[in-house]
Amino acid sequence: MMTERKAAPKAKSPSKAGAEASQLNDQRIRDLPGWRGETLARMRALILEADPEMIE
Repeated sequence: MMTERKAAPKAKSPSKAGAEASQLNDQRIRDLPGWRGETLARMRALILEADPEMIE
């Protein structure tokens, strides 16, 4: 008896997945009140400055 295999879902391209992750991170940082959001935004900026080609 032969069974059919379902095709695996297509993986998102790294650039699209990275853009979506970046947008999610932006929103989460904006949602943090006070010093937490400010500190996280600054840390993220420093990391991206150190390695601009990094993919989130």
